[in-house]
Formats: sequence, C-alpha cells, structure tokens
Amino acid sequence: MRVAQAFIDANLLVLLVVGALGKGAITKHKRTRMFSLEEYNRLCAIVQALDRVLVTPNTLTEASNLLFPSRDPRLASLLRRLVEDAEDLAVDSEAAVRNAAFPRLGLADAVLMEVVSEDTPLITVDVELYRAAIAKGERFAFDLRNMKSGQAASLVRGSRSGYATGDKWNETKRRRWRERMPATCSPTKRRTAA
Repeated sequence: MRVAQAFIDANLLVLLVVGALGKGAITKHKRTRMFSLEEYNRLCAIVQALDRVLVTPNTLTEASNLLFPSRDPRLASLLRRLVEDAEDLAVDSEAAVRNAAFPRLGLADAVLMEVVSEDTPLITVDVELYRAAIAKGERFAFDLRNMKSGQAASLVRGSRSGYATGDKWNETKRRRWRERMPATCSPTKRRTAA
C-alpha cells in the first residue's frame, strides 16, 4: 500500500522538530533520547516523500507541550515552520470524547481515531495508539519502530497527480513543504514525481 498523506503523532512531531537542530540534538533533548538516528532517518524519508503531512490542533498542542520546558527559541521557530507547512485538520472535541478510545488514550489520540483511515493513516511510535488505529483497519496506522527502511520508502506514493489545483492544501504550501523538509531532515535522496 502506498499513501500520499499521513497523520504524524505528537512524539514524532517532536522528533522532527528537535532533529532539525541537528542529529546531535536528538540524543540530548529529554523527549527524543529514546529515538535512534535510524528512526529519525526513516521518519524523514517518509515525511519528505509525502504530498501532505496531516496534523490536528490537539496533536500540535501536545507536541508543543512536550517541546517546551526547554524554552529554546530555535525549537519555537522550527515548530512554527512545521505548523505553517502541515495541513491542520480540526475535529470537534465532543465527537472525540464519544470515541471508544477516549477513556484509554485521552483527547488528542481520540481525535486522531476520528480522522485516520486507509487513505490518511497514522505514523506513530505509541503502541496503544497504533493498536487502536489498526483495530479500525489494518492499514490505518504504521509503527515507525517496526518498519524496515525499505518499508518506509515504499509506504509513500511518488505521484502527486491525485490532487486538483486549488485544493485545500494548495500548490504553494505543498512546494514550501518540499523545499523546507530537506533542511530539517537528514540528507536522503528525495523522490521525484513520476
């Protein structure tokens, strides 16, 4: 299965932002020490190849809260860029608290359970979140830690032809996303449009 867009969970958003400071920052920041450079590179390969990175306001808030006790202004700037470039999809909190996952996973993850699908899967390292998503559908989530590098590369679709000009995530935003990601991720060969 190949996808053109995916949701990224809060822990992985934190990894993207901290990793943008440099690979050495991953081992120093208290919220990213648990990640290997291989996992960071795998995440970057996925993110660079996606046409759209999807987030929710809840996930962004959670990522922000995880990033800031550090108060490093560079992290704020990098998070701002990520927010500007990702597609932010809001879900009514009332609907999310009715989701069966809410008591177990909390509001931010229940919101994700409302929006993940085979066409918009979740990339995560949270085992409970992953299990809840695949309970909805086998291809509704992917666990970054259990992916092999080849799997990560084959997950994403190279073609961008599925989106009409003038769609919500416009061409300018999509181009800006692609231009900025190489600066925030490790140098990997970028896929080109077919």
